[in-house]
Amino acid sequence: EISPVPDGSIDVTWHTTEARMLINFKADSDTASFYGDYYSDNQSFKGKMELGSTQSYFLAWLKVFGKE
Repeated sequence: EISPVPDGSIDVTWHTTEARMLINFKADSDTASFYGDYYSDNQSFKGKMELGSTQSYFLAWLKVFGKE
């Protein structure tokens, strides 16, 4: 799901049966903010990542949950 945000940024959200993740991209920024959580145990994670660099935990999340 891709959604515009009133502040001019864009949210990209993944929802699966086990978890969800949101990444927010701001215009003219070299970083993106992210938040995710797992439904089964209420564990969550959040942070910022530099655009153009690969974040291993983000790629691992997509590998596990992005297939649903």
